[in-house]
Amino acid sequence: MLYAGIHRQVLGFHRMLSRRFPWAVYYRFDAAGAVVVYRVLDCRQDPGKTRAALRKL
Repeated sequence: MLYAGIHRQVLGFHRMLSRRFPWAVYYRFDAAGAVVVYRVLDCRQDPGKTRAALRKL
């Protein structure tokens, strides 16, 4: 990702919002500095469901 790390942090993950579709990409950096994508979630769903999906990790 060209702009990795500049996105807002939500629940311990960086959240990148897509422009065209209602999706959010949640990612972190590993020990080597590589980007690891954990979830790609639909922003139209219940926020509680999003929090639950991210807390499972």
